[in-house]
Amino acid sequence: MKELVGASQITMLQALIDGKEQYKEFTKSLVGTNTAYEMMQQNNDNLEGTINKLKSSWDAFMITLG
Repeated sequence: MKELVGASQITMLQALIDGKEQYKEFTKSLVGTNTAYEMMQQNNDNLEGTINKLKSSWDAFMITLG
């Protein structure tokens, strides 16, 4: 490992290797779900979300003009 990443990065590489299985499980739990999309819709389904969309559209319009 020392030759691969250097002496100062051995701890980081070992943490990545040790966390590989946890990453696989996390990925498996998220694939095929719409939870993040549903939460985004719920958080933006209000006046503040509408205003933010309007601001974003206005900024894009101004950039196009510029």
